[in-house]
Amino acid sequence: MKNKKHIFIFLLLILCLLGGLYVVKAQLTTAKENVVSAKNELRKNKSISQKVGVFVWPYKNYQKEERNHTYIDAQLKIAKKDGFRYVVIPVVFYRSLVHGKKYDDQVFKYAITRARNLGLHPIVPFSTSNSRENRVYQTDHKQIVNKYKSLVSQVIRTYAGQGIIWEGWNEPNSLFWFDQSQDGLDDHLVKAWVELDNYIGKTIKAYDAHSIYLTGNFSGFSQDNQKVLSRATLYGLLKYGDAIANHPYQFQTTNNGNPENLFTNDQQAFVNDSVQAAKRKSLPLVTTEIGYSTTPSFQGKWSQDEQAAFEARSVLVLDMMRQPIIVLYSLVDDGNAGDWGLYSGSSPNFKEKKSAVIVRKMLKELDGYHFVKQHVLHDKDDFIVVYKKKNRLKYVYWTSGTSKTVLFKGKNLVLTKTPSYLNQ
Repeated sequence: MKNKKHIFIFLLLILCLLGGLYVVKAQLTTAKENVVSAKNELRKNKSISQKVGVFVWPYKNYQKEERNHTYIDAQLKIAKKDGFRYVVIPVVFYRSLVHGKKYDDQVFKYAITRARNLGLHPIVPFSTSNSRENRVYQTDHKQIVNKYKSLVSQVIRTYAGQGIIWEGWNEPNSLFWFDQSQDGLDDHLVKAWVELDNYIGKTIKAYDAHSIYLTGNFSGFSQDNQKVLSRATLYGLLKYGDAIANHPYQFQTTNNGNPENLFTNDQQAFVNDSVQAAKRKSLPLVTTEIGYSTTPSFQGKWSQDEQAAFEARSVLVLDMMRQPIIVLYSLVDDGNAGDWGLYSGSSPNFKEKKSAVIVRKMLKELDGYHFVKQHVLHDKDDFIVVYKKKNRLKYVYWTSGTSKTVLFKGKNLVLTKTPSYLNQ
């Protein structure tokens, strides 16, 4: 009887040991998968469907849990359905969510968990909305910067190993850097946000070493912003970043804000100069916000037809510029300051705009296809672009000018402002 009891206990121990080994192996496998996928995120030759994301806002009803969960779920399900790979989910340090030195992360945790469960890849920037800190910042910026260092560190350490792509402080070269100045070239301000940006990067490398850090998170790239990048580089901005993030919104006052304007103010060459100055081998440029509003905004106002065409063409142009991450702002109007969304209406009954239809069609048509080359046409406003998937070719064509018909490979192609597709 004793022998049987000993044998049973022995077998039980063996089973527990095997179970423990299985769990450890599963955890290591998951970690390895996260590392492998992270290494691939910044490949410039990824298929276009592996590059595109959308901005999701999780805080509209953040003090009413059930309504907030519905709001978040509705957005994430749409993002998955429409074919997006990435979702930008920001950490916002609202006064009501910061208790002493601790950040109440329940809203953020829910959004991140739901996104990952759906197979979406989160990109996470940081910001605050506490304008009361302006006066304190003026007299003792160290106190404010140190406060947010502590809060940022808490978030990074809590969510390390969860496949998050981290991003720096939101648009530090504009009013969003504690709303205290419009002078993005002010030395004191540049040094202050570079200090915080580098702390974010250093903390990520210490606690989430296999993740990616998108530094900069700039508001556009005007000539002044080029100077800001140059100044910030001198202060060590590019020390920890794996890529430089930018929000290259186009303005209606320049050629109606056509996305093709991005070709003429391509900042990659300027970024390369800064990268060399920082003695880094290379840093790609990525876009974590770009979009067009259908109501008046700082950049202008466009019709829903124009918004739809421009959103799709923005993605195509940035893909042609070899950017590995391209994020549209934003998924919905509801909860955002303006009408940049692909969807209108209120949660959970969002209504698709024409932009949602056109962008979804583009992602479906080009699923698994990568950019090969652009055909040179007589009119610089006309585009025929070659995409490839294994042995299959597909042509995407449009014009930023007047609609017309062109002869191409024995076919009459009607070029309009909205991209069309031709299988070969």
